[in-house]
Amino acid sequence: MEVRIERIKEKEVPHISSHYTEWIMRLFPEYPESVRKKMVEKYYNGKHLLETVKVNGIVLVAYLGKETVGMLVTYPPLGGLSYAPWLMVGSSFQGRGIGKSLLKRWEEEAKKQGCHNLRVEADHRNVGFYEKMGFTLIGLEKKGYFGTDNYLFQKIIAEPDEEKF
Repeated sequence: MEVRIERIKEKEVPHISSHYTEWIMRLFPEYPESVRKKMVEKYYNGKHLLETVKVNGIVLVAYLGKETVGMLVTYPPLGGLSYAPWLMVGSSFQGRGIGKSLLKRWEEEAKKQGCHNLRVEADHRNVGFYEKMGFTLIGLEKKGYFGTDNYLFQKIIAEPDEEKF
């Protein structure tokens, strides 16, 4: 079965918000459980997803058939840069190219928004994945968001064009 990637609209947020919070709780062991609970209670929940969609952030959802299997969330572009704080693929669906498909679609959507640079942060487990996907490691942030060490990656996807900023 082929993966289908869709950019969601406001009305679709309630259908995927439980996956968002569930995956944050399950897929990011670099954060202590108590921190993950605070993250989903205070910051990363259905309300956050809805606001992200409303302000022109990109929320992509991957489906296999009717099953939700992955998600990529970005903030609204700023100065030609698109930043994705979350790329998630359900545990039983990892290694099937779903993350790769989400990144490719993000690049397409970011170009439509006039972006020239994609930026992500990752923990040590995902360094090789982002490098394989054409991202360049540009730094290591020690004790960054929520106290974790974060590898900062970027991918230049176009020449900067100030008319598109």
